[in-house]
Amino acid sequence: MVHIFLDAATGLEVQRIRWATSPDGEPAEIVLPVGDYRTVNGLLLPHRVGAATRTYQVNVEIADARFQQPGRQSERDFAAQKVAGAVAQLL
Repeated sequence: MVHIFLDAATGLEVQRIRWATSPDGEPAEIVLPVGDYRTVNGLLLPHRVGAATRTYQVNVEIADARFQQPGRQSERDFAAQKVAGAVAQLL
């Protein structure tokens, strides 16, 4: 379970509290302050959550190849290979 605390004036998240089991089996409360909000491409995002510092990339180009299953051809390469095979059979 996670409790999220919001600033009443801004509506921004200011703290998260979650519970976990410690290595010795005891319940442990983990408190993560959230802050250092900055605007990134029009979005107001927290750059600090707990002790971690975050960075963001918004709307970056992602190559189609990143979405291919390993070892599979892209649709374009597959289609080109089929067309080349069909042309070779016709000639």
